[in-house]
Amino acid sequence: MMKAVIFDCFGVLVHPRGVDTALFDFITELKGRGLKIGLLSNVGSDMMSELFEPEQIALFDEIVLSYQTGMAKPDHEIYQLTTNRLGVLPEESVFVDDIERFCTAAKEVGLQAIWHRDTDETVAQIEEVLRA
Repeated sequence: MMKAVIFDCFGVLVHPRGVDTALFDFITELKGRGLKIGLLSNVGSDMMSELFEPEQIALFDEIVLSYQTGMAKPDHEIYQLTTNRLGVLPEESVFVDDIERFCTAAKEVGLQAIWHRDTDETVAQIEEVLRA
């Protein structure tokens, strides 16, 4: 049973047109279903407050940023750290990223992974994994 969904930042939650509000609406729905929500990103500095509104940041149960950990995707340890902080097993987690090799690394650790290319498609794929 899936207990957590972990999102990448750039290319997933934030794209060239700005913050993906439709995806944040879906995240709000997932939280309402009792799922834990994580953010895992390879960023060089704390940009969260620049990118997101406080209520968007508050949706995340854990935020793991590479510059704070000394690790970066696709290092297997950063995925394990994220699931540990969320209090779930890798097998109980879905990871969403727009970079295929980061999804591959997540799968190697035991997470389900969705290669994000389109918000509607990603939402449908998350729903499918949650039903399985």
